Amino acid sequence: GNLAMRVLDGTYFWSYEAFLAYQISGCIAFIQAHKVAATQMAHFYGKDATADSPEEIAVLNESSAQVQLAEIILNAMPAGQVQKVRMAMLAQRTEQAQLELVEHLMRTGVLTGTDGEHMIEHLRHKYEGLDFKANGAHDGATVVELQTVQPP
Repeated sequence: GNLAMRVLDGTYFWSYEAFLAYQISGCIAFIQAHKVAATQMAHFYGKDATADSPEEIAVLNESSAQVQLAEIILNAMPAGQVQKVRMAMLAQRTEQAQLELVEHLMRTGVLTGTDGEHMIEHLRHKYEGLDFKANGAHDGATVVELQTVQPP
């Protein structure tokens, strides 16, 4: 089951904090995806990196309006929670990129399997404290927050 929810009589209930975190991450991902797609669309369909047809311009204008709406929604959310979600997303992306690099170096023979596994273990240990952790609140609801855990 999803730790961001609690179950009562088979029905899932989101905690406020978990629901907010998912809304924030959804807005951030939506904004980023639209910005990337706008650039890729111009390269793919156009003659260059700029919109050069009425259809491209119409799609980009619609996308821009949606991004502006998502930014308004994101700016209306608690700044501290937005910062925590951004930090968690950055930590996850950084960890994933580093793990992929180590795996690539292992596949290409730059790192031995043993050295690569040690590096992967080190990276996972390094990032394990930067994540969304589910904590039981005093009323039994689940609260999601970013925590930094110091390794022993």
